[in-house]
Amino acid sequence: MGSEDRMNEEMGWEDPESPILCITGCGFFGTRATQNRCSKCYKDFCLKQDQLSPVMASMEISEHLTRSPTTSIISSESSSGGPTVDVNPTVAGAVESSRMVKNRCMSCRKKVGLLGFTCRCGSTFCSEHRLPEMHSCTIDYKVGGQDGIANANPLVKADKVVRF
Repeated sequence: MGSEDRMNEEMGWEDPESPILCITGCGFFGTRATQNRCSKCYKDFCLKQDQLSPVMASMEISEHLTRSPTTSIISSESSSGGPTVDVNPTVAGAVESSRMVKNRCMSCRKKVGLLGFTCRCGSTFCSEHRLPEMHSCTIDYKVGGQDGIANANPLVKADKVVRF
């Protein structure tokens, strides 16, 4: 027994069931399943990773947009002999729309801040123009409501009752 313990110490092997201190240094014991963290530190680590993952995804998208050219220019010789240039405005429009913040009423251009009302048409309005009638909304709420009611309450037809 003693020679095995001494050999394990000399070789640097650890018993798989020996307790491992938390790597964050909090004083509790961790496990390999929780990446050598205690339960509290592992929970905090997972929450931090979940919060960072959307940020990292948005950073990757912004890096992709900054690396790719905002306009694609293609020069070619036409049949008349002069060079022609084609510009792709869709990529530039996507960059501009991502920067645009909707904090003004679409009808009166009044600043709405946090009190803005977002309509189903996708625009933001102030308290005066929040109703569909006030901002001439393109969404037909009446037909949408009728469709919703029809889908929620299907027509049930009962069989005829046979009398004796």
